[in-house]
Amino acid sequence: MNTMLKNSWSIAKVTWTRWITSGKTVFCLVVLFFFSCVTYVSLNDIVAFLGEKASPWIFVWFLSSMMLPLVYAGICILIYSDAMLIDRFVELELIRTRRGAFLLGQLLFILMSSLVVVLIPFISSFLIVAPSICWDTEWGIVFHTIAESSDLIRERIGIEQYFTIFPQYLETMKPIVSMLLSLLLLWLYTIFTACMIGGFRILTGRSSGVAIAGFLVIISYLSRDLGLLAFGDILHFLAPLYWASPIYLNWYGMENLPTLTYVLVMFIGSIILLAVMSMIRFMKGDIHDQSTNG
Repeated sequence: MNTMLKNSWSIAKVTWTRWITSGKTVFCLVVLFFFSCVTYVSLNDIVAFLGEKASPWIFVWFLSSMMLPLVYAGICILIYSDAMLIDRFVELELIRTRRGAFLLGQLLFILMSSLVVVLIPFISSFLIVAPSICWDTEWGIVFHTIAESSDLIRERIGIEQYFTIFPQYLETMKPIVSMLLSLLLLWLYTIFTACMIGGFRILTGRSSGVAIAGFLVIISYLSRDLGLLAFGDILHFLAPLYWASPIYLNWYGMENLPTLTYVLVMFIGSIILLAVMSMIRFMKGDIHDQSTNG
C-alpha cells in the first residue's frame, strides 16, 4: 500500500512538472489572469467615483457576466485537453509502476492543478483592486450601490463593467460564506471538466470528453437566455458551468434553480463515477486503446 501511494505521488509530481512547464498551460494561465484583470479592474474606477473603499469580495462575482463563464470553460477544456493521454513517456511510467498507482497519480495531479487554475482569478481579485479595498466582514456600501445603481454608475463614469451584482443575493448571503462557496464550486467544476475529458479518453480511446464538455458549455450558455424559452427551466439543472458559482443557485425558495445540495451531489457524484469507470476500464483494457487516438 505504501509503495502504491509513493508511486502515485511520484506520478502526480512528474505529471505536474510536465503540465506546469508546458507552453499551452502557461498560455492558458496568462489568458485567465488577463481576463480576470479585465473583470475586476473597473471596481477601481467605481471606488474612485464613489469615494468609498470596497470590501474584498469581488471574486464572488467572477462568473457574473456573459463573457467570463465562456472564457473560463474554454480555458479549462484547453488546459486539460490532453488529460489521461497515453504517450510514449506515459508508457514508460506504466512499465515502472502499476496501472492503479498511475491512475491514482493522475487524479492527484488533477486535484492539484485544478486548484492552481482556480487560484488565478481568486488571487488576482485581491491584487488588481488592492488600492481600492479595505477589510470588511459585510458586503459594504460600494457593492450595495453597484447592485442598485449599476447603469447610472457606468453612464456617469463612462466605463465598461464586466461583473454584475445581484441585490437579492447581497440580502440573502454573507460574503465570507460566499467566498468559500465560490472557491469550492469553481474548484469542483474544474475537477469535473478534467475528469470528464480524461475519463472519456480512457473509456472511448478518443477525445470525446472534449466534445461533451463543449456541449455542456453550450447548454449552460443557453440556460442564461434564449434556451429557457425553448426548453424551459430544466436547463438550469443541466448547466454545470453555472453551478460553479453560488450566485446562480437557489437561495430564495425558487424551484426553477438548483440547490447547493443538488450541485454538490452532481459534481462529486460525477467525479467519483468517472474515476471509478475509468479505473475499471484502465485496469482491464489495452493501454494502446487510450493512446494518441485523437
